[in-house]
Amino acid sequence: MIKDLVKRILYPHTHSSEVFASYLRSRGIEVGEGCFFFDARTINIDLQRPHMLQFGNYVKVTGYVHILCHDYSRSVILQSGGGHFGEARKTVIGDNVFIGAHSIILMGANIGANSIVGAGAVVSGTWPEGSVIAGNPARLVCTLEEFAAKRKRRELVGAVEYATAFRERNGVWPTIEQMTNAFSWLYLPHTEETLRKHPELFQLNGVNCEVLRGAFFASKPEFNSYREFLDYCALHRNED
Repeated sequence: MIKDLVKRILYPHTHSSEVFASYLRSRGIEVGEGCFFFDARTINIDLQRPHMLQFGNYVKVTGYVHILCHDYSRSVILQSGGGHFGEARKTVIGDNVFIGAHSIILMGANIGANSIVGAGAVVSGTWPEGSVIAGNPARLVCTLEEFAAKRKRRELVGAVEYATAFRERNGVWPTIEQMTNAFSWLYLPHTEETLRKHPELFQLNGVNCEVLRGAFFASKPEFNSYREFLDYCALHRNED
């Protein structure tokens, strides 16, 4: 037990999201509730100026992300004889932001709430609420509303592709559990009984459970049953 405690103190990045978030708070970084750090051991958070870095609530940070709150490029100016010029700008990540793998958030970036940062993006500057940004340097791809509409149109195509690929690989259609929580809303009844029967399909990291429940009950499934969904897959599996 003592050895494990020592490891958690010396190497907090090798442990869970919860431990990692607690460690960041202990170093003086503001981390809101419900934040989730995927593969925390690979995430690099700048600790040199903790009071200059802020995470809102329900921020999701994926693997190999770098988040900076200082810039040492001034050393090149100084070494070249150009003088010494300090720098400081606060880095802010708003509520309910998703940061894709291998992204770099530069000093002074301010990402508005309900935004998505695509994998590999290099982000600087200020971005308004509901932005979907990607690229190097990052640019606005679309609004969150436009992105949601695209995902809605593509959801069924993705579900069919997932199910048929599973069948081709394993010789049988996937079970409801094997379809994972990505597509369960398409064919499971939107009832309390469903939540009780399949709790593992309704536990999403970095999402408020009450928000999830509200959205689930406010929407309707596209199919009357899982069997009906699989029948649809059998008819449409060869379509683009």
